Amino acid sequence: MLKNKNGNMKYLFADFTLRQLSSTMTNIDSPLGVSVRWDGRSRVYVTINPHYENRTCGMCGIFNSNQNDDMTTTERVVEASIRSFAESWKTDPTCNETTTAKHPCEIQVKPIICYLKT
Repeated sequence: MLKNKNGNMKYLFADFTLRQLSSTMTNIDSPLGVSVRWDGRSRVYVTINPHYENRTCGMCGIFNSNQNDDMTTTERVVEASIRSFAESWKTDPTCNETTTAKHPCEIQVKPIICYLKT
């Protein structure tokens, strides 16, 4: 474990580096040129070295500058359904089926009413 001049912690595992970028964002860098940032909940950002262009596949797409084939399944079929695409990449058959989450705008939020004592 290392601490940089800003006091941020940096962990080294073999050739991987794990850094806590903020209270919610964690980053892991690999020696292969792959960097993954995770917000601890639902967002993942993957950055890879340009050397891998046209050499990847998976949940993050094919990395060939063609967004039309990013939802290619394990069977090499371009899927229109996000749910079917995600299901095709499951590696553990005991995992539950994916569910479709409601869009935040569709969820009815009840307002919080605060009263000030006078």
